[in-house]
Amino acid sequence: AYAWGGDLPFPPYWTVGQLAIEYEKVADLNAFRIRKIIKGDIWDARASSPLTQPGINVNVGDLIWAVNGRTVEPNKPLEALLVNQARQEVRLLVS
Repeated sequence: AYAWGGDLPFPPYWTVGQLAIEYEKVADLNAFRIRKIIKGDIWDARASSPLTQPGINVNVGDLIWAVNGRTVEPNKPLEALLVNQARQEVRLLVS
């Protein structure tokens, strides 16, 4: 009738990577359009956007077509492609 802390299994836990952007779905293209890139704190790598790092050529208005080779799906958010990718380098197909 009673359950204590050690009696229950822990639920699954998945980390989700963040690109620090605002985006919108472009349904007819199956892509996400970048509306804003959040700058964050440039002095703290953990608090700044990965898309503002040197050598990353991504801009507002660009379209994200795939993450790590997985193409954007019509009914899934961008975060679905970033599951278990927190603090990991990801490959974006962007145009």
